[in-house]
Order: sequence, then C-alpha cells, then structure tokens
Amino acid sequence: MATKLLTFFITFASSIVIGTGLFFFLLLALNGYNGADGEWGIYTYIGLAFVVTVVCSLLSVLLVNYLVKRKQKTGIIAGLIATPIFVILGAALNFVAVVIGIIVAEVVRTNF
Repeated sequence: MATKLLTFFITFASSIVIGTGLFFFLLLALNGYNGADGEWGIYTYIGLAFVVTVVCSLLSVLLVNYLVKRKQKTGIIAGLIATPIFVILGAALNFVAVVIGIIVAEVVRTNF
C-alpha cells in the first residue's frame, strides 16, 4: 500500500512540475493573443493537464498493482518501473494538451 501511494504522489508531483513548465511554454505561444481569445486556450490546457495528471497517476498505481500481483515483482521494483513510464506518458500528453490549447485559442480568435 505504501508503494502505491508513493508511486501515485511521485507521478502526480512530477506531472505537475512538467505541466507547469509546459504552461509557461503555452503562455509564450499565446503571446500576442487578445486576453479574451487566449484565455480559452489556457482554460482548455488547464482542464486537459489536470485530467492527464490524475489519469496517469492512477494508471501508475494500477501498473504497480499488476506487477506485484501478476508478475511477482517487489513493490519497489514495480514502483521504479511504473513511475517513469507514466511520467513520460503524462509529459507527452501534456504537450498534446498545449497544442490543443493553442488550436482552441486560434479557432476562437478567427471565428468568434
């Protein structure tokens, strides 16, 4: 149980740090947009980043559970396997969320 919680919190914290860095990248990408147009992209990114962070953290716990029960790995080894996998996956999905946020801001700017 402690390994699962530790894996969840490490994955969650790492995803938050990466998501914050990508948020500043989004702010740089939205430089020059009107505040009313850019905020839609920011809101979209924040929502998607939150969902990605929570889902990746929960999936890391499920992978730890799977590795411990099915593959007979120790909790520490399972945590060391699951955490980097879902931190990298979360970073990639957060980057996709940045791109979606930019697209949303551009659509709002040109159509509304």
